Amino acid sequence: VVKECGEKGVKLVVVVSAGFKESGNEELERKVVEIARNYGTRILGPNTLGFIVPRLKLNASFSTLTPREGEAAFLSQSGALITAVIDAAVENRVGFSLIVSLGNQADVEITETVELATREPRTKVVLSYVEGLELGEELLPLLKRKPCVFIKAGRSEKGQRAAASHTGSLAG
Repeated sequence: VVKECGEKGVKLVVVVSAGFKESGNEELERKVVEIARNYGTRILGPNTLGFIVPRLKLNASFSTLTPREGEAAFLSQSGALITAVIDAAVENRVGFSLIVSLGNQADVEITETVELATREPRTKVVLSYVEGLELGEELLPLLKRKPCVFIKAGRSEKGQRAAASHTGSLAG
């Protein structure tokens, strides 16, 4: 499917399927990214909920709810956390400028989505749930653009095991 999307010129493929790095199948995940790169296609996920841009009424996720438009971007490696936040946001009429579930971050990494969120004029604050990241040095200058709040999972030994089994992240 990724090859077909690449052949059609699709720029971003959202892979909601699990069964990749988080379950020990790193080779399959690497292969999917390699195929995408051959076509200039980016991969969000795998093992992701997807993304939502309320201003555009765009819900490219498997959430049945779309929160109202707001001024906070929410980025998370945990789809379960995003689902809980979306449920509470809809119930309490809280809005978002952008919601992105990163899943395993096989290609698109949280630093890239922070960059996107801080570039969006409607975003006033960026909220992120992070299990692990690769582009830490690139992240630092972005933090000067807008207020950013990070919740870091996997600080304890138990948390590291949970993060590794959840998205295949190396917590640290």
